[in-house]
Amino acid sequence: MKARIKFLAMVVAALSLTGCSLATHAGAAAVIGDVRFTDSALAAEYTSMVNAIPEGASPAGTASEMHRTIIQDFIYNTALKQIAADLGTEVTPAEIKSVRQELEVKYGGEQGLIDVAAAGGTAPEAIDRTLETSLLFQAIGKKLEPAADETTQSTAANAKFMEYMASLSIEISPRYGEWNPETITIGDATSGLSVTMEQLLAQAAAEQ
Repeated sequence: MKARIKFLAMVVAALSLTGCSLATHAGAAAVIGDVRFTDSALAAEYTSMVNAIPEGASPAGTASEMHRTIIQDFIYNTALKQIAADLGTEVTPAEIKSVRQELEVKYGGEQGLIDVAAAGGTAPEAIDRTLETSLLFQAIGKKLEPAADETTQSTAANAKFMEYMASLSIEISPRYGEWNPETITIGDATSGLSVTMEQLLAQAAAEQ
């Protein structure tokens, strides 16, 4: 009976851990300022990426690593769009389309680009977002240093990006890890909350 009570207690703990952070944002994988990236959006993007991986190719990382990468990509894109808006610059759909067309030519068509993107961890529907992120970074550098070379522009854009990220409120669901403001990446939760439900239940079962 004691073992059973301990097991149930650990189940309750696991349930509480998955919901204690972002308690006011149910269903959110991440919250960036006032922008939510939902669990459902993350799951759909991850599944789409996995399904698009060409036969014979290996995923770009483990499921956990790819979940973190997808969330990070969304965070970076969200931040860069806000920086660009604050500076009065933007990236247009036409610019994204132009770059995409160039890449499709390079990789043998639309499917070729999708194959390369998926093998690299980017879902088909996230390709345009990835291109937008790159173009936004370039646009910010040009806005900050219009007469400078690309290296100087890139340095200026990076400094602005780091400054903005330091001021931004970012919450990550403990299911996926913890935001590290120093590296601006998602790492293992220092509080241990990145442990999975399966791991907790397996540990509890082993201790019965």
